[in-house]
Amino acid sequence: ENVQEEEEEVLSQKLIELSTEGQKRPVTTPTSSQEENSRKKRICLSKVVDIKQPSNQITSYLETMDEMFHHTMVNSMLPRSDLQAIIENKHQMKVIQLNLQRWTRYYEVGVEEQLWSIEVKEKLSVKTSDEKQYAIYIQQYLDELDQQFEHLQQQLDSDKKNLSQLTDNIEHHLDEFIQNYRLVPYTMKSDYQLARFDYEYQDQLLERQFLQVQPTDQQIEFSKNLYKFYYEYQTAKKELIELKHRIQCNYPTQQ
Repeated sequence: ENVQEEEEEVLSQKLIELSTEGQKRPVTTPTSSQEENSRKKRICLSKVVDIKQPSNQITSYLETMDEMFHHTMVNSMLPRSDLQAIIENKHQMKVIQLNLQRWTRYYEVGVEEQLWSIEVKEKLSVKTSDEKQYAIYIQQYLDELDQQFEHLQQQLDSDKKNLSQLTDNIEHHLDEFIQNYRLVPYTMKSDYQLARFDYEYQDQLLERQFLQVQPTDQQIEFSKNLYKFYYEYQTAKKELIELKHRIQCNYPTQQ
């Protein structure tokens, strides 16, 4: 029992060190060139994962994070394959929760205001061109997500019962690792899509109000040009911020 407690204490300490690794040393800390570049990448990965990056880049990011994690577990009694299965399970559950949050928002606004996000239109365009059917398909999708989450929860509970070495303390640090590292690109993507939808929502409401005052053709054309310039300004502003992050973190730019 004392050995198990000591193992848990050491493992918990390693997990804490991993969770705070990016905050312990500034990017400019003097080291060898190779070590400095490695630390820069580690510190900045969570900041520069682009929501538009291809899935293979996100997969590479996850593999890097998992290797960092398993490196801290090298002396652990927990089998790596079992631990990785739990990480994957918990990760998928977190992603489903993000999707549930986002698509519930789409459903509520769509039913109430008959305004649908770009993501909804893109996803459902292959199923129907009738926006009146969107609510039905979204409800079906939400039900599917609920079922997937329930299945994963049952699988997780079963895996945990067969892994006695997984204590509550270790699981807590596991959750922190997933939330602060592994889930980062998915959270960024979901937050971006929600922010974009809120912008679209406000924009469409303003457009409705504008058309209600019966503007002239010239006024309509002027408003379209104004919107176009504003959109281009916001896009350029976002690209500049992203470029600064990539320069700071020595991360490759998009091709």
